[in-house]
Amino acid sequence: MLALLLAACATSPTGRRQLMLVDEDMAIKQSALAYTSMLEPYKKK
Repeated sequence: MLALLLAACATSPTGRRQLMLVDEDMAIKQSALAYTSMLEPYKKK
């Protein structure tokens, strides 16, 4: 368990230490997908 927590620690671009439970690329892809699905009902036909 401790090894998992240590492996998930990362340093942000601002120099702060943070716990990364999800890969950065995966988080970006998922947020882009959520954003487009949120806008879908508002698209003009």
